[in-house]
Amino acid sequence: MYHSKITFWTAGIRQDYVQEWKKLEPLERFEHEFRELSDLSQLKTGKKQVVIFHASSPFSPKAVREAAGESSICVLCGEKFSCFSEDELSVMDDFWRGDDPVELARIRFGKLQRRLKADKEAWLCANYLEQTIDTLPDLVWYKDMNGIHWKVNSAFCDTVSKTKEDIAGKDHYYIWGISREEYEKTDFVCVETEDEVIKARKTCLFDEEVMGANGLRKLKTYKTPIFEEDGTIIGTLGIARDVTKEHEYQQTIMAMARYDSLTNLANRRYMQEYVDSKWSGQKLVMVMLDLDFFKHVNDTYGHQTGDAALMIFSAVMQDVFKDAMNVRLGGDEFLMVSEFKGNREQVEDKVAEFMERLLNYYQLDPELQKLSVSAGIAFSEKEADSLDLLMQHADLALYQAKVAGRGCYYVYNPDMNMEDDGKNALV
Repeated sequence: MYHSKITFWTAGIRQDYVQEWKKLEPLERFEHEFRELSDLSQLKTGKKQVVIFHASSPFSPKAVREAAGESSICVLCGEKFSCFSEDELSVMDDFWRGDDPVELARIRFGKLQRRLKADKEAWLCANYLEQTIDTLPDLVWYKDMNGIHWKVNSAFCDTVSKTKEDIAGKDHYYIWGISREEYEKTDFVCVETEDEVIKARKTCLFDEEVMGANGLRKLKTYKTPIFEEDGTIIGTLGIARDVTKEHEYQQTIMAMARYDSLTNLANRRYMQEYVDSKWSGQKLVMVMLDLDFFKHVNDTYGHQTGDAALMIFSAVMQDVFKDAMNVRLGGDEFLMVSEFKGNREQVEDKVAEFMERLLNYYQLDPELQKLSVSAGIAFSEKEADSLDLLMQHADLALYQAKVAGRGCYYVYNPDMNMEDDGKNALV
């Protein structure tokens, strides 16, 4: 994929050395150019080049390094280097003897070639990694065993509104802008899941939440341990996909499947699921409600008026029966179900309160003044009573309220079953 042309600058170097180096074949993907260095202005900083100069040349190590730049390799040759300070010598990459046999000089140059190739391939690998992770829309990060971030990608930076330079060497709390004390009060698990991955010694998948620059984000996170050559874990790699929008879409779809769009009350299907999961085996109370004369109002004044009546109904219902499951069965039929805690009189008081408050609202609008509400109340006789049986009982009680002239409530009793049987027989 790459082709690298390396310029070898020499100054004060034995010509037999240089001629021997020229005979060596460049390694694959490399090309060599040999030039004599007479002035440091010939060197170009930022360019990959090698400067091999003798201690007796007119150039000092520091001057060569400054002219060549940090990306160049600088080799000082000589028989002794005592004329230079330790500070000057520290800027050199290597030291070769200037009186070595030609064969040894050739070996040294071969090692230099391999170093150049290794450096190039290491740079390519780092560049490949950088380009790859920065292309990903997912968050990518590398941490050490102390939770300090080594490296992150651009998506990570965008999420936390910090630069790579600012993030490197920092911990979770600084990067996400949360104190350790605040973190411990939340349900966030980002730090704890690192320990799980290290303990498992394999890739793990987590659902996590973090507070980013744009608010609370939901992440689907893969974390995997990073191993040293001897198998020791030295850190972790994390790749997280921001699924906040997907979660919001799922919540919207779930709400559409569970709730009535006009009143925001639960539908019958979700009511069944909810009761089974929360109150299975418990005694329940159910109130079935019907909006009297709704069809007349809806037909006379239009759907907007009808919708307004239904929305008022649901708002009052949710305010009065706060801890209950409030349901719109369809049309003008509603239902309230809740755990029964043994006080029937309190339930009846709540139903009466609901009916009174609802009528007070309806009296404020001339178009809604004709409306009233009928209700049927049913209590579980025992924990094993099914929801369907309770609904049948509440429906029978509601029927009695309708027969009695509407605008009232009835509590189910077993005699209603006999009356219902008699009615069906006449039919």
